[in-house]
Order: sequence, then C-alpha cells, then structure tokens
Amino acid sequence: MSSKGYISKSTTAILALVFFIPPLYFFILWARLGWIDAEMDVDIKVGRFLGYFPHFLQSISRIHYISIVCCVMAIYLSAVAFKQHELYIRVGMMLIVLFSAFLLVFNIYQMI
Repeated sequence: MSSKGYISKSTTAILALVFFIPPLYFFILWARLGWIDAEMDVDIKVGRFLGYFPHFLQSISRIHYISIVCCVMAIYLSAVAFKQHELYIRVGMMLIVLFSAFLLVFNIYQMI
C-alpha cells in the first residue's frame, strides 16, 4: 500500500480554522485598544499592544508578518476544504476565506 501524502478535507478544514485564529486574536486585541481609548496616540497603542506578547514577539512588523502568513494559509486551506459536500463546512470555509481576506487587507494596510 503506497502513501500519496493525502490529507482529508476535514483535516484541512480544521487546519484552516487553526490558522485563522491567530490573526483574529491579533485583530481583536488591536481593536479592543482602540475601543478603550479612541484618542490614544499610535505609539502608546503599539506599546500596549506589544505588551500582550512575549519578548520574541516584541516587534509590530513580526506580528504583521505572522498574521499575513496565517491568513494566506487559512485562505489556501479553506479553498481546498471547500470541495466537501457538507453544506455547513462549505459555509464555514467561505466565512473563513472572507474574514481572512479582510484581515489580510487590514494587516497590509497597517504595515504601510
């Protein structure tokens, strides 16, 4: 019996969700800081945002790069898992693609 490296579509759906969680978490943390004090200076906001992370993630650009890679992986894995016949998985994968695309654009915009 030969192995072709096949990964089931259910596994890719779960992996897509796993890769979607970190960018969503980063976005929620960033948005929460904006909701707490809307007139907060950007430098103070970045400092408080970086305070949530360990020392090796104390760079806003590193967090953006991680978020962009996770968004691209979530979009790719969702597209692979979208070929399943179950409707709830297809709807979930479509939502992950839409929200990941939004987070991807948000991260690229924040880097500029």
